[in-house]
Amino acid sequence: MTYSSIRLKLLLIVLLSSSHSLFASCEGCSRGESIADIGNATAATAGLPGLPGAAGLPGLQGVPGAPGTPGAPGVPGIPGSAGLPGGLLDYGFIWKSDIGGVAQTVPAGTSIIFDQGGAFAPSSTFTFAPASTTVAINTVGTYLVRYVVTLDAGHAVPSTFAVALDGVVLAGSDRSSWIAGGAGSITMVGEIIFRISTTPPVGGNLVSIRNAGNNPVNTAGATTVIGSSSPATTSASLFIQKLSNN
Repeated sequence: MTYSSIRLKLLLIVLLSSSHSLFASCEGCSRGESIADIGNATAATAGLPGLPGAAGLPGLQGVPGAPGTPGAPGVPGIPGSAGLPGGLLDYGFIWKSDIGGVAQTVPAGTSIIFDQGGAFAPSSTFTFAPASTTVAINTVGTYLVRYVVTLDAGHAVPSTFAVALDGVVLAGSDRSSWIAGGAGSITMVGEIIFRISTTPPVGGNLVSIRNAGNNPVNTAGATTVIGSSSPATTSASLFIQKLSNN
């Protein structure tokens, strides 16, 4: 056996011996044992949570959704109160016809006799029965009265006509002619708006077209003749209209 082989054997014996000092530092690691298997591993303590990160940028707007289905119709509201009536509420038209060319003499303080009843609204607001000097107003309200009177060529001077309510001339409705008789016929037109605020008595408030010669403003008191002709024409007319219910 050579010297070299003897040295190799001795080295192997030392390496394979667990009692040799070379094994003291590694606790037998030369035998392939794990260091972790011999010791006890301990888990580390968890660290504190980190601070929240900064907010990210807003995202892009999404695509609008499809329109929803329309809801069911709501319950209808309570109907409102009826408004006040407007426009022409009621009306009436009467006239005096010179039948056969007969004129009518109207002394001071008396009224024209109307012998024809024309158009009336289909209501009980007015009452007229020809031949009569008056039209009865049967309801509260505001009224307009217009009249036209044609005087004969022989009419007296002055000749004054006006609207009268229950025989009392309404101020502002009188019209006068100061043309002397014989100068030809003349036509006068007058009108007035007035209000009836209390319920009229039975038979209504009576409207007439009056020869106002006995009016305190004009005391002439002359008899007036309203025109006549042949063939017959209309020498006087009265139009009455209800404007409102108050």
